[in-house]
Amino acid sequence: MAVYLWILVHFIVAVCFLISGRSLYYVFYPLVLVISISVYLLKPISYDLAFYLAYFLNPEPFYEPLFYFISKLLSVFQNEYTSFVLIIILSILTYYLALRILKISFLKFLSILPLYINSMFFLLGSQNAIRQFLSTTILILVLSFLIKARLKLMYVRNLLLFFIIGILASLFHWSSLFFLLVVFVIFISLETIKIKIFHIRIVYLTNLMLGLIISYVIYYYYSEVVFVYLDTSIDWGEERTPNNIKAISILFYVYVTQYLLRKQNDYIIKYMLDFRKTYYFFTLPSAFVLGEGFSRMVFFLYAIDIFVISLIFSKRESLSLRERTAISISYIIYGISPNTLNILGTDL
Repeated sequence: MAVYLWILVHFIVAVCFLISGRSLYYVFYPLVLVISISVYLLKPISYDLAFYLAYFLNPEPFYEPLFYFISKLLSVFQNEYTSFVLIIILSILTYYLALRILKISFLKFLSILPLYINSMFFLLGSQNAIRQFLSTTILILVLSFLIKARLKLMYVRNLLLFFIIGILASLFHWSSLFFLLVVFVIFISLETIKIKIFHIRIVYLTNLMLGLIISYVIYYYYSEVVFVYLDTSIDWGEERTPNNIKAISILFYVYVTQYLLRKQNDYIIKYMLDFRKTYYFFTLPSAFVLGEGFSRMVFFLYAIDIFVISLIFSKRESLSLRERTAISISYIIYGISPNTLNILGTDL
């Protein structure tokens, strides 16, 4: 049942955007929200979620310190579902703060909320990768400070906040340190375009090569630390999409949506579109080197996608046909992907 409702809500959102942009979406807003909540209530508990629910009752210090600390605080309720819901609320509030830094109002955020909870980022994160979900939400907050720094608004202060909050995110999940490094490398890369040192295509190629080098460094020198994700012999389930197909599919999706969204007047949106494409090129080599680790790498791409869509939806007074089509494609592709439907159950 959850799968059918999930497809229905994505169909409603896609049709609304294609036909009228915001107006029909606002008409169906309550319905979209109710169906979304129903999906999460009706879906079966996935393996990772079951493990975390048990952890919330009796936290042990074998996870990152900040996640353990928050879990320990929440364990006073002695109700795993209360702890789980409060963590979800924490992630939503963090996402709101990230948008608020960029001057997006609370009412605009409320209009984005159904889109956010129906994104692949939120579904995968809240139902499986909870620690990485929390840390990546904080990294979206970090992106807001990075954007403000690039706008030359209190440059040093925002860069300092970028590093401090980025390190804080690693206390939820260690991978945030890696993503923090990647984000900073991309920031420096895009700065070279701004001061006319390199062309954007050179930046894409450079980050592709950096991604390849770093993937092999991780594979050869840190495989014992992250062996679970590097081991391509582990059967992760036939329902999972193979990495090569996933990488090619995402490449096609990124290029199509980038083409549709290329005409932007807003500097922040243009910057995030360049950032998104550059990050994909950095991530691509890991699909062929790091096995299941690619899924962890691409998880941040899901976050960037929902961030870009949120910015477009909130900053544009009216959505063009190209923008409406791009948003619809994003939701349809992520909404009906095999990995998504697997999280929702096998009742389809």
